[in-house]
Amino acid sequence: MTPEQRTEKIMKKINVSRQELSSTLGISLSSVAMYFTGHHKIRKVVALAIQACYGINAEWIMNGKTPIFIKQASGKLSNEAMEIAV
Repeated sequence: MTPEQRTEKIMKKINVSRQELSSTLGISLSSVAMYFTGHHKIRKVVALAIQACYGINAEWIMNGKTPIFIKQASGKLSNEAMEIAV
């Protein structure tokens, strides 16, 4: 399973729409759609943002490494994510 497939599957499971994901992460709805249709690959910084906002393990998104959920979502990007984004 690809990172995009894992992300789409877990978003459906926790009832997060593409629109909500787009809004929460501050990325366009078309970018989210392109992830889920395979036109774009999810980058680590996006996986880290999902982890920060939803508590879904970025390593699980990227590599399938469990656990799926981390204990807490902070609601903000980690220092690692900020370094990657800059």
